[in-house]
Amino acid sequence: LHGVGRVTAEKLKRMGIHTCADLRSWRRLDLVRDFGSFGERLWGLAHGVDERLVQVESRRQSVSVENTYERDLPDLAACLECLPELLEQLAGRMARLDSGYRPGKPFVKLKFHDFTQTTLEQSGAGLELEDYSDLLAGAFARGKRPVRLIGVGVRLIDLRSGFEQLRLF
Repeated sequence: LHGVGRVTAEKLKRMGIHTCADLRSWRRLDLVRDFGSFGERLWGLAHGVDERLVQVESRRQSVSVENTYERDLPDLAACLECLPELLEQLAGRMARLDSGYRPGKPFVKLKFHDFTQTTLEQSGAGLELEDYSDLLAGAFARGKRPVRLIGVGVRLIDLRSGFEQLRLF
């Protein structure tokens, strides 16, 4: 539930409350007694009441594409062979972005055969095949294991936010 941190979760667990169904079985007054004003909020959330405003206009923070491979890619060379197709898909997605965004940092995500994953991004790097190849090599070096998934993307700079770091070069 929104707002329940580690300490409150531990207290709920000690009280035998593990699910929202458990929480719904408690009286509102008892929750207020044990949790103060937050007990009122817990009761409401457990009963489907959430008075927070809905954010209807969220801004995109990145654009990316990824592919999970039917067979794990055994080495860096095999991963690098997949990069041009992924970058072509990424370019297509970026072309559909509105003018309110500017590309920022490129990133590469790898998920290894054992489902561990790593993401590498670099400020100031370009958005060309060579730049993504360098990022991919750096990310692969962290695991040096067969790769199940490759993702490529770019963090976006929201030009409507009012503040923007200007380019130096």
